[in-house]
Amino acid sequence: LGNVPAKASITLKIPGYRKTQVDVSGVAQRDIKLTPFLVKGIHLPFGITEERWRQVVDLISNTELNAVVIDVKAERGRLMWESQVPLAKQIGAAYLQQGVDLKRVVEDCKTRDIYCIARVPVFQDNLLASSRPNLAARLANGTVFTETGGQQWLNPFLSDNWNYVIALA
Repeated sequence: LGNVPAKASITLKIPGYRKTQVDVSGVAQRDIKLTPFLVKGIHLPFGITEERWRQVVDLISNTELNAVVIDVKAERGRLMWESQVPLAKQIGAAYLQQGVDLKRVVEDCKTRDIYCIARVPVFQDNLLASSRPNLAARLANGTVFTETGGQQWLNPFLSDNWNYVIALA
């Protein structure tokens, strides 16, 4: 193989299988056996407390659970981290006053081999929709669509909304 370093490896990340690193130094072909991975997880809501996180870690340690799905962005638009995305800063999306430290959760998951999945509600974002009504979903008569309880959604057809969520990710 041309341009392959003497010491080289590739990492395979394929849905449904464990991440696998393979040495490809000096070989043109290699058979690779992938190990199936069945996710058995638990959902963690936005703002989970330190105490509840410790309980979840204990639960995972003592059961067949191997994954967590954690809401890192709330349906209301708040974030569990201090985003550097300008729009997120402008609307005050970071909500760090309550809940477990997200960096620590990710570190704990890596240390304990817990598969960590971040849940990011995309168009359900009351904070951005109310801060920037021009980005909100609208009814046929032009008024901003508001659910019972006051929740507003982003317009899924606007590329500015796509770009915001992509920037957060």
